[in-house]
Amino acid sequence: GKEKPVTLFTCRKSELVSEDEKRGWREGLELYKRGNFNEAGAQFQKMQAKWSNVYLYQLYLQRCLSYQQESPQNWDGIYSHLSK
Repeated sequence: GKEKPVTLFTCRKSELVSEDEKRGWREGLELYKRGNFNEAGAQFQKMQAKWSNVYLYQLYLQRCLSYQQESPQNWDGIYSHLSK
């Protein structure tokens, strides 16, 4: 939504997602939501290198790199698109 956050989902066959990948995603997302963009970026970079076919990790890595340059004020863990 424009004013209210919405949860986005990625469809993947669960048998194709390893426990290692699930754990890495949860760790990276938690760091991201806490505003720890350096560590979250490092986590997503590892994941993107290991599972390069998963665009989601690249997307979060790009967001982390952007926020490392200019941290958002009053970060609430929710990404706001600035353009379409």
